[in-house]
Amino acid sequence: MAAAIPLSSLCGKKSIDFDICFYFVYCYETDGEASASSFSSAVDGYGGAAYTLEYGGRYYIAAACYYSYADAEAVCKNLNTLGVSCGALTAERKAYPLTTRNAIKQAKTYKGIITTLYELSTIIYACANGLDTGEYSSSAIKDIMQSVKKNLCFLTEQNEENCFYNLISQVLYRCDECIENTYSKYLRATQIAIADILLNITLT
Repeated sequence: MAAAIPLSSLCGKKSIDFDICFYFVYCYETDGEASASSFSSAVDGYGGAAYTLEYGGRYYIAAACYYSYADAEAVCKNLNTLGVSCGALTAERKAYPLTTRNAIKQAKTYKGIITTLYELSTIIYACANGLDTGEYSSSAIKDIMQSVKKNLCFLTEQNEENCFYNLISQVLYRCDECIENTYSKYLRATQIAIADILLNITLT
């Protein structure tokens, strides 16, 4: 019987380097998913995303996601002034380990998916902000989200048998919700769902 080929010999690179950082405004934190979910309706009630995010072994009810700590902190201060208790969470990831032979084989594909998802998250973020400020109309949001959905559909069509497929499929349902109901809370929940994938996925 032939000896097993060490994973390290298949490829010199054992991880995909991709440095990301998100700053979440959250309104509840716990070590149990069930107890976190029970608070989501309250966050939804005042227009937050109400997304249950897992990070670092903790669960958070995330109301919004930003790309700078200063923005997240400013929103927290504003909400606290309004009587809403919240905090700012810094969530980052610097690399995606390639722990299986298939992951090594798919490394280039996975890097492309990660890049695309990150870019789409920033587009959705801009939509949510534009809707809140009045810069974007509901019609413009629908057009942009149709384009986002098209890109996500392409990713699912090209990656039906890898670790991203089911996760991206779930985001597609959120896109439909954004198109049918152009509220910023749905846009922010969709953006956070993508951030969730990027922060927590295990490449297989």
